[in-house]
Amino acid sequence: MNKFIYYLSILFATTLVAQERPEVKAIRTNLTIKVDGLLDEKIWENIEPITQFIQRLPQDGAQPTEKSEMRIIYDDNYLYFGFTF
Repeated sequence: MNKFIYYLSILFATTLVAQERPEVKAIRTNLTIKVDGLLDEKIWENIEPITQFIQRLPQDGAQPTEKSEMRIIYDDNYLYFGFTF
């Protein structure tokens, strides 16, 4: 029985490792970013948006019913997330 649990654990562990993890890219900037809820700095326009979202409610895993985009930039001091819905 112990060998069965051991091999079953290895099977589950390799399955978890084999899953592809999504990656996002943050863009570095030297510009001053004003945190005001508006994405009106020019750099936000030049970043490829992240759009691979899925719904959680009302149906888990479904395609989103609303268009959502996220962009990420950083500087020497901060990490900025810009969302549009």
